Amino acid sequence: MSLSNSFSSTDNRAVTSQTPLLNLEFQKHVVEFTFPLPKEVEELTRDTEAYIGVLNWQTEHAAVVTQTHCFVWDYGGVDNFKQLFERETSIYKFKMPICDDDDILDDSNNHPKLPLVCIIPSNQHQKPGLLACSRRGEFRYWEDITRESVFEDHYSSLKVYLQEGDYGTHLACYETHQSSQDSCIIIFGSARSVLYRINISKTGMSSSSLSRSVGIMENFSSYLWLSSKYDTGEIITTTLGNRLENNLLSEVFVLMEKSLEKWAFGQARSVNKYVQGQDIYNNIIQEIYLSDSRIKKTDQVDLKLLDIEFTRNGELVILVSYFFGSNQNEIVENKNLSHALVILSTEEVQFSDAVIYKVDNIHRLKNQSNLSLGPQANLVMPNGGPAVFVVFSQAIIITTILEGSNYSNIVSLQDQTRDRIIGFCGEGSKSWHDRNIDRVSRINILTAKTGIMTCKLNLMEIMDERDHTHDQMNLDNSQEMRDRELKRMLEQAVFNTSEKAGNDSVHLLS
Repeated sequence: MSLSNSFSSTDNRAVTSQTPLLNLEFQKHVVEFTFPLPKEVEELTRDTEAYIGVLNWQTEHAAVVTQTHCFVWDYGGVDNFKQLFERETSIYKFKMPICDDDDILDDSNNHPKLPLVCIIPSNQHQKPGLLACSRRGEFRYWEDITRESVFEDHYSSLKVYLQEGDYGTHLACYETHQSSQDSCIIIFGSARSVLYRINISKTGMSSSSLSRSVGIMENFSSYLWLSSKYDTGEIITTTLGNRLENNLLSEVFVLMEKSLEKWAFGQARSVNKYVQGQDIYNNIIQEIYLSDSRIKKTDQVDLKLLDIEFTRNGELVILVSYFFGSNQNEIVENKNLSHALVILSTEEVQFSDAVIYKVDNIHRLKNQSNLSLGPQANLVMPNGGPAVFVVFSQAIIITTILEGSNYSNIVSLQDQTRDRIIGFCGEGSKSWHDRNIDRVSRINILTAKTGIMTCKLNLMEIMDERDHTHDQMNLDNSQEMRDRELKRMLEQAVFNTSEKAGNDSVHLLS
């Protein structure tokens, strides 16, 4: 396994380092090798066609999921490079609930869709748990992965009955202020916009279907103003928003195919309140027409909403991809694929909890001409930004939403034939944001060939450079203003002298 050649970068100012843990070090970002793939998992990724990866920042556990099994291991607690390869890594194996429905296929590779898996935060005296569900809604939960993997059938089970033709598209677990298994917000969403809250307790699991019905006033203020009908499309992803009512409630934003929903979730088994839904799809397309000079007025834009994060300053950032062309055939043939970050701000609606989302800015992501990223990507903003990591299967775009900064870089896999990014996580991503802005922002990624890597962005370096540039611009502007003022004074002096001479001439002639 060649550690030094796993990644390349668009940053040319590389700094040579003798630290063995270091893969790449640049002025503003670093890529470090964190943990190798355990041998059993390495063989699995080499010999299996369909699999995905899962990483959990809080518990420092990783997983690789196939159609039949999930393999989990602990990648934390490593102090030095030598220990990485000397310590024996325990692999915990779990049998997944099987979905035999051939109609549920992954569009990209025509494999049956894989089970959805979450690593559940640990209770005070326990190891993390594992939650898995088939695309048809069959759930299995192992309370302690280190103990219960020994007993193959030692799990709690739950069946969520979906409509015919419907299937699960999203499963997420969010930690709340108690950070225990029975106080997490666990959300399950489907291809036909159905949303469930999954509850875990000492007595087992339960589910509750979440209703979008609202009162008369809420309905008037939300949907009469914001949308004419519910979005019945796929639930793509979710993220936590603000804490509410002394941390007893949390905003939850649900990104769908064409709209954005806002909910208020309480603690387990408490009331979950639907707040509003708004069509954001058409507004984003209109703003893309205005912001992308390559697109003609007669062109069609094929837009896809991919991911969402809630920032520490209360904005929403949505990752989108789009093709454009004069007709659908040209869109497919030319493959003018672009990715962008859409910044949404909010405007309050009077006498309601609802808000109107407005597109504040569109930040088009830069790509290399020789790098094919593909339409699918995920957004990671540790602790609510301002650092932004856009994770593709073969590369990561690193940028920020800092005002006045144009920093952007691409870290790509060297072996794009055999290696790919299959999992990722970031501290405080899609969660509550307690701390001040990170000095260094970081994410972990899991690759199919190399193992676990850490990608870091030095925000202090970027902010210092931005401030220096801003000061220099102010200095240049002030010098320019002084030059203009001097020029104006000289012109005025010449003009006044000429004017005076003219007057004298007139006086003499009279």
